[in-house]
Amino acid sequence: MPTSINSGIAERKLARERAARLEAEKLLEAKSAELYLANQSLEAANSGKERYLNVLSDFAFMITKITSVDELCWYVAREVVGRLGFADCVIYLFDEAENCIFQQAAIAAKNPRDKEIVNALRIPLGTGITGSVAASRVAEIVDDVTLDPRYVP
Repeated sequence: MPTSINSGIAERKLARERAARLEAEKLLEAKSAELYLANQSLEAANSGKERYLNVLSDFAFMITKITSVDELCWYVAREVVGRLGFADCVIYLFDEAENCIFQQAAIAAKNPRDKEIVNALRIPLGTGITGSVAASRVAEIVDDVTLDPRYVP
């Protein structure tokens, strides 16, 4: 074959290889960006889980040191608000004799100072949202309690 034909074939082959390489580089850049975003999302999720695991670990450790149910309830309520970022926390215990739950610890408006609960409630099992959840022993998330038919102001 003449040299000019060979050089034309080589140039076309080289051009196709360059185009393929550029396409592969674009695809690699897109996939790299996609992986970066996925990694950022995983890191954010793991960071939150790591914080919760640290809190749970501290709870487990403190439970071995706490000597009364009252002390445990107040510790958990303080930690839930202080370390998990909840606005408030109320912990209820079950009174078998009266078949009701009662507020044992509370952080926020119901607790103006130390271990004092303002207007501590006793809720019969099955009454209101809290009493219904206690009776069923199934956790619930209620988006707007005022719209729930079990809501008691």
